[in-house]
Amino acid sequence: MHPILVALLLCPTCTQMHAQRAIHSATRLADGRVLIAGGMVHNRAVLATAEVFDPRTREFTATGGMPEPRMSHSATLLKDGRVLLAGGYSDNGHLYQSALLYDPKTGQFSRTGDMSVPRAEHSATLLSDGRVLVAGGADGPAEVATRSAEIFDPSTGRFSPTGDMTVARAYHVAAPLRGARVLIAGGLPDLQHTLSSAEVYDEATGRFTSVGNMAESRRKAAAAPLNDGRVLIVGGSDNDDWRAKSRTAEIYDPATMTFHETGELHVARFKIVHAVVTLDDGRVLVAGGGTGFEVYDPARGTFTPVSGGLSAARYYSTATTLDAGHVLIAGGYGDDAGESARMAYVLAM
Repeated sequence: MHPILVALLLCPTCTQMHAQRAIHSATRLADGRVLIAGGMVHNRAVLATAEVFDPRTREFTATGGMPEPRMSHSATLLKDGRVLLAGGYSDNGHLYQSALLYDPKTGQFSRTGDMSVPRAEHSATLLSDGRVLVAGGADGPAEVATRSAEIFDPSTGRFSPTGDMTVARAYHVAAPLRGARVLIAGGLPDLQHTLSSAEVYDEATGRFTSVGNMAESRRKAAAAPLNDGRVLIVGGSDNDDWRAKSRTAEIYDPATMTFHETGELHVARFKIVHAVVTLDDGRVLVAGGGTGFEVYDPARGTFTPVSGGLSAARYYSTATTLDAGHVLIAGGYGDDAGESARMAYVLAM
């Protein structure tokens, strides 16, 4: 039996980023630091700046800026230690087709090959062979989603097409599976619909195959791989967006290719795609999209509130695991969808 969860919000170590950020990216680097890049201050101010959090000093340090401002991009740690940043929106709603590489050795961003189409609100998943699967996303100002997917090869710096998804998706979730596969679930094909369907990408064949549907349709949810090979899908919303934040969660079992419901959240949450992380002990921390934090225990199938959580909701914040059971929670915006936060916290689990 687990002891009572007492996760301390280390207020003496609360710190501030150099800029207010939401819908940014946070990537743990190979040396344990965390790269924070882009995001927005508010709807009309998107950032080109980046900074690095050092868990030893609990401080943020500015690093080289991106060539242009972007938010809603993807960020993926490559096996050689660099970070691939792809797509996203500019401050005028323009969609990027371009991609960047961040080198922690130099602290600089450089351009790499362009994607085949512009994308934002897509997914990017590191494959077992070190390449990156980039799938779906919005492909226009009206946020109509695309079915297309492509592969980034770090050895060439280029993207190449792979099989299309079975349906168009943006705001979906993605999680790596054992056996060189990737789960893609939910999202929206357009502004009027939300999907419950799911599919699996096979790295060996380059094809997507439909699997069982989720118990409910979800967008702006989160997915977290569990230590036993299953995947937790949590929160999200349906077509009503803010009025339909979900408390439910479900598990994808790759052995049966089906979903089954599990315990409910204590607080309805959405806009949490990068605020849910698997801890070293196999539990899952849900740290955004609503007030407070909670932890999922796969052995019990239940969520437990974490003491010391935030009293205000944070949407589109990020949660990144650090060493020694700590988690960095950074940025996000509140219920009024106004200006983003500079504040960051280190949570000790």
